[in-house]
Amino acid sequence: MVGRKELAARVAAAREQAGISQAEVARRLELPRSAISKMENGEQRIESLVLADMARLYGVSVASLLTDGNEATRRCDSLPGEVLLRSAGDMVPQDREVLDEFLDMCRDYAELKRAVGRA
Repeated sequence: MVGRKELAARVAAAREQAGISQAEVARRLELPRSAISKMENGEQRIESLVLADMARLYGVSVASLLTDGNEATRRCDSLPGEVLLRSAGDMVPQDREVLDEFLDMCRDYAELKRAVGRA
C-alpha cells in the first residue's frame, strides 16, 4: 500500500494522463474543485468511494493507485462476469452500462484483494 502523498501523486498523474481538468473532475463527482486540489496535494484524505469514482473516470483500477508495482494494473478479462455481460443481449444500453460498471468494480476489488494479500 502507498502513503497519502504517493496516492495523491498517482491520482493527479492518472487525471493528467486521462486529459481531464480538476474542474471537470469536480463537476462530474459533484465536489468542490478545491477539494480535488487538496486531495491531489495530499492535504485531504481521499474517501474510498471518491477514489473508486476517480479511478473509473480516469480509466484505471483502484488497485493500480493503491499498490506498488505493476501487478495491480493487469486486467482480469476472463472473469465469469464477462460471460454474464455478453449474455445480456436483451438489455437496454443504460442497464448494460450499469452492469459493466459493476463488473469493473468487482475486478478492482479482486485485484486489490490479491495485491493486499501479497503485501
